[in-house]
Amino acid sequence: MIPPYLPAFPDDPADVTALKNGYNTAIDQLAAAARAVTSAAAGQAADAHVAAQLILTAIDNDGLNNPSG
Repeated sequence: MIPPYLPAFPDDPADVTALKNGYNTAIDQLAAAARAVTSAAAGQAADAHVAAQLILTAIDNDGLNNPSG
């Protein structure tokens, strides 16, 4: 779970605003990394399924008469 942004208020001191901006930038980077990991995991699962299908097809069609199922 990605934490929420910290809101900036007009009466925040400059150092507080700078810290909040840094925090919010880090949250953006964390969210981008989480999206990248999710995408990579989904791609890996799809690739694994394709590979398994190719392996089963090769076993079933190798002429040795030993179906994989």
